[in-house]
Amino acid sequence: MKGLLNRDQTLVFSDKLARPSTVPDKAVVQVHYASLHPTDLDTARGAYDFLLWLAGARGEVRTGFEFSGVVSQGAGSLSTGDRVFGYTNVMKGPKTHQQEVVLDPHYAVRLPDEVSLAQGAAFAVGAMTAQHVWKSIAELQPGHEVLIIGGSGGVGIYAIQIARLMQAKVTAVAGPAGQELMRRMGASVVIDYRKQDVTHLGQQYDAVLDLTCTKKFKDIADLLTPRGKFIPADPMKNLLDFCGNIWRRKRTKYLYVSEGKPSELRQLAELVEAGELQVPAGQTYDVEDIDEAIKRLERPGVQGRLLLRF
Repeated sequence: MKGLLNRDQTLVFSDKLARPSTVPDKAVVQVHYASLHPTDLDTARGAYDFLLWLAGARGEVRTGFEFSGVVSQGAGSLSTGDRVFGYTNVMKGPKTHQQEVVLDPHYAVRLPDEVSLAQGAAFAVGAMTAQHVWKSIAELQPGHEVLIIGGSGGVGIYAIQIARLMQAKVTAVAGPAGQELMRRMGASVVIDYRKQDVTHLGQQYDAVLDLTCTKKFKDIADLLTPRGKFIPADPMKNLLDFCGNIWRRKRTKYLYVSEGKPSELRQLAELVEAGELQVPAGQTYDVEDIDEAIKRLERPGVQGRLLLRF
């Protein structure tokens, strides 16, 4: 077994972890792919130790919540041999950076035959988060205009596509390497942040989604329509901005999607199956090459999702 652990604030994998204990009403999934997020690195370095303790997370493996694999012990709606993908609870769910994970059946959904295991591990979090942003937070309507800062990353590529499916006009921002990808995903306007200051675009948007976690409300206030919404990817870094909601019509909104919902994951898988939602090929690393994967994740310009192959 292998897991991304926190030992003296370093990132290491262990091949000496105990096999997870099986429980009659839980499924066992042999993990084939698991995504690697910036949140995983923060967790491994101890940034969320207190929150994880409050949530009751006690397992040896501390990281990973998006995965795909094959069921080796069925339970509930899952049968042995099913190809599945899923998104476990970020704080208290079982962690997926290991070769085998024991989980409640509602954390996993069957993959359509046309969707590969690599695709399954690459889009659950990104697509669900994007759908939640536009439907529940921004309450996007046809004809709305949105700005996505960080449009070529693991959430951004789905934020572009889902906004487009909802008939919004999308402006997306990334570095030079991400320009073509954002166009391919359906952005009407693409901006290279190295050439243009995104805080001075001379236009207003109904919603601004910042996936880079680099902007504050004051940075983008002039970009919002009179009732526009600023949606930072990490609300913990924008706590003071929420206080300002008391006296202004332009709002900072709270984004947090704690886990996958089976009904929504099925709908998203059907969109992929029907060709309405693309899952661009991300970068895949064998788990033994975790050091290289971490180095790549920490450099700017990652397109799509980084995957660990078990």
